[in-house]
Amino acid sequence: MKQAYRRQAREVALSMLFQMDVGHNDWQMAELTLENAELDEVNAMFAEQLAKGTQEKREQLGLIISGLATSWDLTRMPNVDRNLLLMSCYELEHFRKTPTAIIINEAVEMAKAFSTKESAAFVNAVLDKYAKSLDREEEK
Repeated sequence: MKQAYRRQAREVALSMLFQMDVGHNDWQMAELTLENAELDEVNAMFAEQLAKGTQEKREQLGLIISGLATSWDLTRMPNVDRNLLLMSCYELEHFRKTPTAIIINEAVEMAKAFSTKESAAFVNAVLDKYAKSLDREEEK
């Protein structure tokens, strides 16, 4: 059941990032989404860390994604895909205890739910490349 809550937390973080990116809302406005989400304390903290960390590293992560998705300009990607990739790359880099497969699978499932038909495969390919470039060692 923990994974379902984690998915909700990721969806809240994605919504916050989307609001700041597309709606040009500030952090305080996006934070209202978190306050209104029905997350327990642990998952609310996870969503906040994920959204805040991604937002702080947005430019650096954007350059990484642009390098991985060579035929795509970051600004021309579907809005959901762009924010989902930014967030998932941040999670891959900074939440090392979460298995790579879980992070990528969650991103793919959110792409299926919230973006275009082709998005799931695109998100999967970019995140797989990024995870391999990080050479993440999975904790046993």
